[in-house]
Amino acid sequence: MPDDHRAHTYQQDVYYLSFPDDRLRNKILVYGLYAIEVAQTIVSAIDCCFWFSAGFGNVDQLDSVNFSPADIPMFCAVIASIVQFFYAFRVYMLRRSFLWISLIIASTSLIQLAAGLVTGHLTWIIAGIVCDVIVAGTLTWLLCKSRKESSTRGAGDRILSRLVYLVVQTNALTTLVALVSFIVYTVLPNSMMFAVTMNILGKLYSNALLATMNNRIICRKIELDDIVFQGVGSLLSTNV
Repeated sequence: MPDDHRAHTYQQDVYYLSFPDDRLRNKILVYGLYAIEVAQTIVSAIDCCFWFSAGFGNVDQLDSVNFSPADIPMFCAVIASIVQFFYAFRVYMLRRSFLWISLIIASTSLIQLAAGLVTGHLTWIIAGIVCDVIVAGTLTWLLCKSRKESSTRGAGDRILSRLVYLVVQTNALTTLVALVSFIVYTVLPNSMMFAVTMNILGKLYSNALLATMNNRIICRKIELDDIVFQGVGSLLSTNV
């Protein structure tokens, strides 16, 4: 099993065991995303068998795309869009006056989704990068501002700091992978080398969402739900 899929399975198990009473819409989001990711993994496995097992020794068979357009970018675009809309909703829940930023995130996400579904690789990658940068910048600013405005100290501050780092790290990682893919695609336009990094992008997006969901465990363990609500609104609550 690939490491990225194994990591997602672990996050999935943590969510299943820790939040059996979570809201239905959260469960639909998490398990629906997992189902899409499993489908993507199956399609990737079929392609690998087609090229390197059934087609072993047949160089001409490597020129066949088989199901790869569905895997990259279609599945990746769908997964990315779901996660980006999740973050757009989070921004809106944190600060209702930032509805316009949420709409920008959603619009940019729709552009990358449309480009991914019609296999417009360059537009898809650029739109995804722009969307991730907006999400990371907006959430980081909001969380830092909430931390400064919060009257909590000690454990509450540590939770907020950890959440800031989590947001920056997960969004920075997906942005970095997309940026590397963009550079490779630009430098080698006639090559499929960019697919090497883009193939894991969907897993990174879904892991980022699950990491955000599972981060609520910290609040439950030290019983600081009320403090966190004062600091960051519904970002860590079960009422996502």
